[in-house]
Amino acid sequence: MKISGSMKKVLEILFIVLAGFVLFNVAFIMAALVIQGLGFLSQSETQNPRLGMIFGLILLGLSWFILRSRLSTLVKATYFTMPLMSMIVVLGVLMNGLQLWMILACEGLLIGVVFGFIRMKRLAWEYHFATLYCTVIGISIIIFNIQI
Repeated sequence: MKISGSMKKVLEILFIVLAGFVLFNVAFIMAALVIQGLGFLSQSETQNPRLGMIFGLILLGLSWFILRSRLSTLVKATYFTMPLMSMIVVLGVLMNGLQLWMILACEGLLIGVVFGFIRMKRLAWEYHFATLYCTVIGISIIIFNIQI
């Protein structure tokens, strides 16, 4: 049985949504393990902000490796949701307490830069969808004040 072009796109969208959701959870569990693990090893009573930076560097290195690999565009675009959602959430957390319009403006600037990069690199539509998907989830978390 051959899958038509539109059905293939629907299946790709479903894959990005479902696998992206799993990757969001993996990213935050991984962040907690890295930050808590390094905090335990340092035996410090206070949370060191550098531990979050270490997680960011790990995520950045992993992203560079995966996005430059020979994996399919669908897999790379799906993976792209993880660091993008992490950036959206971290920016939202850092701006916690500011007025809603300021948070949305900064998040919008971040998403604008990402869309500009995708357009400049002429990446496939899957990257556009992955970015839109993360944007909708991230802005929903901010607007509806969902605690994660």
